Amino acid sequence: TLEGKDGYVNGVEILNNAGAKYSDGNMAESARSINVEDINRVTGYDPTSYVYENEKLGTIHYGDELVFTLKDDGYVYVRVRGKSGQGEEVNAGTKSFEYWDEESKKWLKLSDSNPSVSIPTFFYFYYPQTLSTTKSEDKVICGLMNSESAYNLLFEDTSWFGNSLISYWLADTHVGEPTFVGPCEYGLGCFCVRGVANGMVTSAPAGWLEFWRSYYTWRRISPTCFRFESNCFSIG
Repeated sequence: TLEGKDGYVNGVEILNNAGAKYSDGNMAESARSINVEDINRVTGYDPTSYVYENEKLGTIHYGDELVFTLKDDGYVYVRVRGKSGQGEEVNAGTKSFEYWDEESKKWLKLSDSNPSVSIPTFFYFYYPQTLSTTKSEDKVICGLMNSESAYNLLFEDTSWFGNSLISYWLADTHVGEPTFVGPCEYGLGCFCVRGVANGMVTSAPAGWLEFWRSYYTWRRISPTCFRFESNCFSIG
């Protein structure tokens, strides 16, 4: 499944394995899921330039650290540490925080014996027409591939609402930024899988992935020929 903890830990492998089924030796030399780097190469977007103003935490740059600390009052506090220095510590409104530890390959919880953890955040979202968070109704990517056909293939009709559900997963996980909206935003809610939805490159907390029910396969037809194909069915 791509939902919940498995979605964050195993999502990239699950998507790539699903895409690999479309490599049959005749139609394609290889196949895998499309990922966010593929999208960014088409649009020309540089994620390292992303800066976000969080209402409570202040300025968050791509690659900044989120520092979560369990305090003596029993609550978890969070602050940003990065390019703008060290931000103000904010009560996260929860007494529990669970995070994925890459070294031990386990989900761990903050506790008296493990009271603090620093996690880099690589959250960003953007619209392909503007290469920014500014929405546009244009149907042309404003990037390296300035074409309507590229937009139609990757972004057209990707609303996650209504009957025509073709928003899709990307084989990429990351830690998002807290939005202080409900308990889902802490612990598992901070650990996200990227996707394309509502006409933009975005992401969703692992616990919300039931909204996305399709993915794209990148098929290598020959050394110089690649093709994206939509696979609009649930794999999780």
